[in-house]
Amino acid sequence: MRYWISVYLPSLPLEALRPRWCEPGQYVLVEDQRVVACSPEAAAAGVSIGMRQGGASTVAPGATILDRAVARERMALDAIALALLQFTPELAQIGDTTMILDVTASLRLFDGHAALCRRVRAVVHALGFSINLGTGPTAMGAWMLSVARIPARRSRRRRAIKPSTLNALLDPLDCRLLPSAARFSSSMSVDLGHPRFGIS
Repeated sequence: MRYWISVYLPSLPLEALRPRWCEPGQYVLVEDQRVVACSPEAAAAGVSIGMRQGGASTVAPGATILDRAVARERMALDAIALALLQFTPELAQIGDTTMILDVTASLRLFDGHAALCRRVRAVVHALGFSINLGTGPTAMGAWMLSVARIPARRSRRRRAIKPSTLNALLDPLDCRLLPSAARFSSSMSVDLGHPRFGIS
């Protein structure tokens, strides 16, 4: 049975400029005068994705405004992909913030499913990036589990080995997560933690 790991980087646009080990604070990332990402501290002050830059400055006057740097994001993705190649050569980038790995042949080498997931998470964290890790016997299933909004305390709900477990985990998820449904929901990136800009 195949085993896929999906690595979703929910805060990549912001962490490409301010890695997760940086001092916490109110940081807001903007593109075309709109908020595309923000730190938890800024979100707690009332900043939300999609808000105008002026509105973000009003609700969080102490926030530091940063301009999105797409080139830095690409460099970060390249560095993460290079680091993940130690686990498998079968790696593909999905969208702007997600990578999918077929690690079926690597499970024995890295001491099984749980140990391999821990190592993947540790590598991404060491590079300074937050990660939502989804796993499953299908690539699409693993991807959906990684990008879905699931509370951190229920992070185990992102991992499946058997098809029956994957089905049970996918059943409660919003069907608008499916790429084929994106054209029917223009607000998906804001409401559902879509891989382009969402932060879950």
